[in-house]
Amino acid sequence: MNNNKKPILLIVDDTAENISILSNILNDDYEIRAAINGKKALEIANASTKPDLILLDIMMPDLDGFEVCQRLKQNPETNKIPVIFVTAKGETANEEKGFAIGAVDYITKPISPPIVKARVLTHIALYQQKQTLEIMVNEKTQELQNANQKLQQLDTAKSNFLSLISHEMRIPLTGLKLLEFIDLSMLDSKQKELLELSQKAVSRLNRFADIAQLITFLSVQSDELNLEQLNIESLIKTITTNFKDTTQTKTLDFSLDIQNDQLFADIKLLQTALMLIIENSIKYSKGDVKISVKSFIEHEFAVIIIEDNGPGFPKAALDQMFDLFSCKDIDHHSEGLGLGLATVKLISEGHDGMVKVENIKTGGARVKLFFPVKVG
Repeated sequence: MNNNKKPILLIVDDTAENISILSNILNDDYEIRAAINGKKALEIANASTKPDLILLDIMMPDLDGFEVCQRLKQNPETNKIPVIFVTAKGETANEEKGFAIGAVDYITKPISPPIVKARVLTHIALYQQKQTLEIMVNEKTQELQNANQKLQQLDTAKSNFLSLISHEMRIPLTGLKLLEFIDLSMLDSKQKELLELSQKAVSRLNRFADIAQLITFLSVQSDELNLEQLNIESLIKTITTNFKDTTQTKTLDFSLDIQNDQLFADIKLLQTALMLIIENSIKYSKGDVKISVKSFIEHEFAVIIIEDNGPGFPKAALDQMFDLFSCKDIDHHSEGLGLGLATVKLISEGHDGMVKVENIKTGGARVKLFFPVKVG
């Protein structure tokens, strides 16, 4: 953009008298440059300080106005400069051709000073507004690119952090697993209680390391899922049976309503998602636990709904249910770290699906998983 006080006009005409007439009309408001042929006009247009508008005669020897305009529009350095053709009255065919190759307007001879001033002023203003908008768009685009780059860096740092702590935690945890081989007959009741607490802590840390590693994988390699056709009912029955066998402190009652039994998914990831949801239901339900699992097709999605009879999700938890490292209502999140349902979200999104959570009006919580029926 020309930063001079006056916009720059380039007047191109092979007749000096015509250049003089236009210059006298416009020189109070614009810095005038002139060329008496097409070759010179192209040189001036390509200079470091470019004109803000070109008044271009059509009928010139060697390079006529049409050829000059075409070359200007073919050059990325000059193709945005507005061109107004100056032509004899009644040359309709020339006007059509001029607009077709990129001219913004026409001025007919004999020259009318008010018309010339008005049209030049209009197109100069439009050109400068366009340049200003382009600068603003470029600045905003750069700001967005910088912000996106920072977000990507933060996301990479988060994934690297989770991967690092997952790896570093497993080394001491491997040694702590030796607690399983302690002879309980040699311990008194207090020592047994402390051992049990230690084993639970080791189990939780192992689970955290597993989830951290899974989140890292889903964040950077979600396009490498092992998709296969699986039987939903069989998978859910296996999961619920395992929970019944391993949950000793609560009575579990599962009800299944499976209307579609086939789904393309990564079986390990889907199993993890279902286990995290059911585990969350068991953990926060008081007394006997009732969990229903439904599956059906809805709008080209395989839908899996898990409902429980627990206390439901507190409002604070619903607001940030899927945020990693959420600070609100941390105790209600799986493993007390806000990672469980966030992991479920990453798993569903890795399948181009989604997850929704809500409270049931009559009590309990509802989690809906959506997976596309068709792969890809």
